[in-house]
Amino acid sequence: MSTTPPPATDKTLLAQGIDALDAGISVFDANLCLIAANRRLAELFEFPPHLMQPGTSLAELYRFNARRGEYGAGDLEGQVQTRLAIARRFEPHDFERDRPDGMIIEVRGTPLPAGGFVTIYTDVTEHRQRERALESLTTELEARVAARTAELARQSALLQQVVSHVDHGITLVNKELVLELCNPQFARIMRFPPDLARPGNNFEDFIRFNAERGEYGAGPVEPLVAARVEQARHPQPHHFERSRPDGTSIEVIGTPTSDGSLVTTYIDITARKRAETALGASEQRFHDFARASSDWFFETDAELRFSYFSERFQEVTGLAPEPLLGRQRREVAVPDAVAAEPEKWRQHDDDLAQRRPYRDFQYPLLGLAGQCLHISVSAVPAFDHSGSFLGYRGTGTDVTELYQAREALQHMAHYDALTDIPNRRYFEATLEATLARAARYQHRGAVIFIDLDRFKQVNDTHGHLAGDALLKNVAAHLATRLRKTDFLARIGGDEFALLCECVDSDDNPMQLANELITMVIDAAARTCPDCEVGASAGVAYFNNAGPSLDVLMQRADAAMYQAKANGRGEVCQAPDQEA
Repeated sequence: MSTTPPPATDKTLLAQGIDALDAGISVFDANLCLIAANRRLAELFEFPPHLMQPGTSLAELYRFNARRGEYGAGDLEGQVQTRLAIARRFEPHDFERDRPDGMIIEVRGTPLPAGGFVTIYTDVTEHRQRERALESLTTELEARVAARTAELARQSALLQQVVSHVDHGITLVNKELVLELCNPQFARIMRFPPDLARPGNNFEDFIRFNAERGEYGAGPVEPLVAARVEQARHPQPHHFERSRPDGTSIEVIGTPTSDGSLVTTYIDITARKRAETALGASEQRFHDFARASSDWFFETDAELRFSYFSERFQEVTGLAPEPLLGRQRREVAVPDAVAAEPEKWRQHDDDLAQRRPYRDFQYPLLGLAGQCLHISVSAVPAFDHSGSFLGYRGTGTDVTELYQAREALQHMAHYDALTDIPNRRYFEATLEATLARAARYQHRGAVIFIDLDRFKQVNDTHGHLAGDALLKNVAAHLATRLRKTDFLARIGGDEFALLCECVDSDDNPMQLANELITMVIDAAARTCPDCEVGASAGVAYFNNAGPSLDVLMQRADAAMYQAKANGRGEVCQAPDQEA
């Protein structure tokens, strides 16, 4: 026997139908108590079952939402009371609420005639997200279009501004050979009238204007125009310079575009061409001067190594420049040059390190045949546009003859012309320096004056040539007895002086003076055997306490004359001095 379910009541059917809806539904009475709600409402708001029972107050539902942050931060009870006050108005309402979990709920409330209201809750999240995404995309696209439009306008204005301010002439001729764009400099450089140099004119008009004023040389105008127009119909990259009848020069650079147009730049190079001409003339003038000069030119790099010599260097010195290139000055000078004059080279090195100009720096260079060449150089430092040091550029000259002449003069000024030993001036200068060293280093020394006895007989008997030969022979003999630190000089006609520096306890200047007298007698006997030439000597001492040069010389001279007074051929010591 089959069992038939009891028929459903209208109320049950209504409840089942409401639960089947995709939208949430709630019905509240005039006291704001829940009369009915469907399953979808609980799902949408995640309400627990006990809050979905008839009789639940709207305040409880508000309070539940407030606790879990549905209404945002703030006073919980205040949020509840604010919403209850709005609900008690029983006014139609339609709004959307964004929940914390990202869901968007559309809420539509309708008041009931007997009080209360029925509300429908619809999940419009997906729909609204699509709408918002579309709106966002539309807004972004509109912004991009606007930005791109503005950028194109800005670039177009900027391009026009740049083209107008470029110092070169610029044109754009389309494939129909019509001028589409040009800047004011185009008309200025090409000397075109304003009504000609404007967009819309034909390329042929420019060519004809140029041909008529002789820009392309002599010949009929129309064939010249036709040939250039035909060439322009097949644009090719080109770059050339043209000298114009008015004396100016232009550089023309043409570049075809992908659409068959031609962009051309016109540059006024008149000043550059004149500068190049002037530079060429200057270089030729410099070359002529270099060839005519007795000097040569040289250059070094930043490491002070020779990098260039002009042709004149080899002509003057006989040396090929190649072995010197890549080497510094101190490397090409004669081996002992730096050691011989260390202070001069130290000052020169300091000038080079400080990048200072230098003038007339002289140094010896070994010639091709092994001879010593003396050269003088002057140079200035060179720098690039950023201030970086490039090296030195300068001139050199051969001063060998001048150096030799100066050395000869120096020798003549300091050496006796007859005996070729130091003279009185050189002796006194050396003695002055020796006295200074004695005062500084506590030295002791002596000065010996030697005067020939009966020398006048030689001149009277045998003549002055014999006397000169005797003096030279005496000087040569005395020089053989000297120590490295001794200094022999001829200080008068037949007077000699010997400076003995650093005399210690083992040295005996008095004994040395006697030996020198013996050497004089021996030299005289060899030169003039029949003349009884001898010598007398005087010895004076000095130490750190003096005496002065004049006093010392006077004492030695007085001692020497005392020896003569004693009978000649003797040695006397200056009075008031201990040996």
